[in-house]
Amino acid sequence: MDVSKILEANKKKLALPSPFPDKEDTLSYDLAIKAASDNMPVSIGTNFVDSMKTIKVLTRDNLQLLTNHIFDLPKDGSVFILPPRSEVLPRALAPPKPKKPTKWEKFAQEKGIKKRTRMERNVLDKSTGQFTPRFGMKAKRVEDDWLMVDKMNAKYEEGEDPFLVAKQGRKERVAENAKKAKQNTFRAERGTPAASKRKTDIMHSLSAAKLGTASQGLFDAKIANEPAQKSHKRRHFQENFSKGGQSAERDAQAKILGKVLKRTAKK
Repeated sequence: MDVSKILEANKKKLALPSPFPDKEDTLSYDLAIKAASDNMPVSIGTNFVDSMKTIKVLTRDNLQLLTNHIFDLPKDGSVFILPPRSEVLPRALAPPKPKKPTKWEKFAQEKGIKKRTRMERNVLDKSTGQFTPRFGMKAKRVEDDWLMVDKMNAKYEEGEDPFLVAKQGRKERVAENAKKAKQNTFRAERGTPAASKRKTDIMHSLSAAKLGTASQGLFDAKIANEPAQKSHKRRHFQENFSKGGQSAERDAQAKILGKVLKRTAKK
């Protein structure tokens, strides 16, 4: 049995295509993102199987050309150095507007204060020249608290806990800083949709509060740029003891009953 023809046929099937495609290089490359585009038209026949084979061969050749261009780039060891972008796609939306700096950010910029991104575990104690923990056991801040109690003991009354007073003072300072931060946020949001929505909500709450009074806010103090209040018709209740006595009350109830019966008859 002659198997030479079978081996030759299998050899042709297993043969790899050439790394240099037999086609004109008309691709446009952007090697920074490892992309290539082919703008040449493709002639596709009516036969679906033949058309898919044509597209498959064309895709393989274009990918081989892109790979050849990537391997021609300079190398740093085993890493290829990609060039800068040659084509920049436009944004779908406009770039966001920069936020207005807060009062603290303006102050820090003027004074050259930089935000610490990472706190070191140990700090240098200038009095001893050694590094001590920033927080926790043997921290310098804890020792300073004890020294503060010894030096300022005269300021505390007898029986008063100095640590409790210091803790309350820290809470008050934290609350004051939170209040100032909130004010800075409101100041930075002036003219933004969030600020206008907050103003509208405040005006609605003010209007609802004034309408809840008997005078509908007629004698309440006015604020700047306050819109005019719309007057609403208030309900009037009868007195418990009317002047007409039982006859007046009987006539009023008969009037209400007549209205109800009239509406029922219409239905």
